[in-house]
Amino acid sequence: MDLLDERARRPHRPGLGHDDAAQGAARAARTGGRAGQHAHLRRAPRRRDRSARGRVRQPDRPRGDHRRRRRAARMLAFANLASFCNAVARSALILLAALYFQAARGVDAFSAAIAVLPVPVGMAIASPIAGALGRRIPSYRMSVGGALLSSSGLLILTLFPDPATPYWVLGIGLFLCGCGSGAFLTGNTTQVMSALPAGSLGVVNGFRLMIMNLGIVLSVALTLSVLSSSVAPALRSLVYQGTLSRLSPVAVDQLMAGFQRTYATLFCVALAGALLAALARAKPVP
Repeated sequence: MDLLDERARRPHRPGLGHDDAAQGAARAARTGGRAGQHAHLRRAPRRRDRSARGRVRQPDRPRGDHRRRRRAARMLAFANLASFCNAVARSALILLAALYFQAARGVDAFSAAIAVLPVPVGMAIASPIAGALGRRIPSYRMSVGGALLSSSGLLILTLFPDPATPYWVLGIGLFLCGCGSGAFLTGNTTQVMSALPAGSLGVVNGFRLMIMNLGIVLSVALTLSVLSSSVAPALRSLVYQGTLSRLSPVAVDQLMAGFQRTYATLFCVALAGALLAALARAKPVP
C-alpha cells in the first residue's frame, strides 16, 4: 500500500515515453556516426598506402622518354655498324688500286700513287660540300647518299678490271668512292653526335673511332687475302711487289680475276653499309 501511495503522489509528466524514445534514437545516431567516422579513419590509411604503392610502381619518367632512349640506342648501333662497313670498304681501296696499276699495267710506284689521287681528292671536295649542305639536308640522308655513292664507284671498278680499260673510267670510279666516303663520314658523324647528350660525347666518339680503326685493320687483311688467293702461292710475293705483269699473261689473267673478286667483295660491304645507314634513321616519337 505504501508503494502504491508513493506512485500516486508522484507528479505526472506527459510525453515522457516519447522523450525517452527520441533520446535513444539520437544517441544511437550519434554512436553510429562516430562509428562511421572511426571506420572511415581506419580505412583511409589503407587507401593512402595503396595509392602510395601504386605511385612507387609508376616510372619516374614518361613512356615517351623510354621510347626515345630505345630509338636513340638503335640509331647509334646501326650508325656505328654502317661506319664500320664504310671503313672496311674504303681503307684498303687505295692500296688495292695502287697494286692494280703496278701489277696489271706495269707502272712504277710514283705513277701508281698519282693514279689513285682521285680517291683523296674526292674526299677533300665532298666533305666540306656535305658540311655546307648539312643545314638543308638531314644528316641521315647525307650518310645514306654517301654510302650509295661509294657503292657505285666500287661497282664501276668491279665491272672494268681489265688492264685495257681506259684510265678515265677507273678514275671516275675512284673519284666516286672518294666523294661517297667524304659525304658519308660527314653525315654519319653529325648524326651520331647530334643524338647524344653533352656528357656522353667523349665516350661514344671514342667507341666510334675504335670501330673505325678495327674496320681499317680488317679491310687490309680482307683485301690482301682475297686478292692473293687467285694466284699460286709461289707468285703471291710478286703480287705484293707489283711485278707480276712481267712474268706471264696467264698469271696476269689470274690476278685480274682476283682484283674483280676483291672489288666485288668491297662493293658488297659498301652496299651493306648503305643498308645499315638507312636503318639508322631516328623516327619521331608520337
